[in-house]
Amino acid sequence: FVGIGAVSVGLLAAPTETNGYGWNPWQATIVAVLISAVAGWLLAYPTARLRVEYFAIVTISLGEILRISLQAEPLLRAGTVTSAIGISQYSRPLESWWDSGASARVGSVLGLDGSAPYVVLLAMLTTVALLAVWYLFNTIFSSPWGRILRSIREDENVSQHHGHNILTHKAASLALGAAVAALAGALWAWLNASIFPDFILPVRSTFLVWAAFIIGGRGNNRGMV
Repeated sequence: FVGIGAVSVGLLAAPTETNGYGWNPWQATIVAVLISAVAGWLLAYPTARLRVEYFAIVTISLGEILRISLQAEPLLRAGTVTSAIGISQYSRPLESWWDSGASARVGSVLGLDGSAPYVVLLAMLTTVALLAVWYLFNTIFSSPWGRILRSIREDENVSQHHGHNILTHKAASLALGAAVAALAGALWAWLNASIFPDFILPVRSTFLVWAAFIIGGRGNNRGMV
């Protein structure tokens, strides 16, 4: 889902003359989040009866399919040379405003010798995104739907006995997680300024997040951070 978000943002925001669509980066991000959410919702149905470990295998496999597609599919290429592998030259949010003077002002505030790099603005945007997602998840956890999700996590049979549609709740939960992952993918794409197949290698991405999940504990926002 992170890969879907990054690739969608890159393709939509890349220039039209290099096989992109020339969209505004904010519009591209909104659409990428929606695409990933729909993909998450649809994925819930064929995988509904899989145990957690098998579901993990399926999603890792889908990530590998996306990575290989980036190497082979011409429609997933955009940049200076449309025949080259990868996606580049896509626009990033507030970049022109940052370069027009804001970077110099922030650089002086931070005590830098020159202008602050774009990564400083990206760190601010990432912090805002993190706080917004944290607030959203905490609100959901304390809501009636959050209590239903926790009951499904603990014992699906009991939740089903109380009249809850397990599959629908799982699909909605997966769609929400996919949307947040796509937002992370957009931030990652803005950081790298280009997208190549190796950027979603499981060793560099999936298993690092998995390790944080295991160490921090499930259902624990502070642990994940």
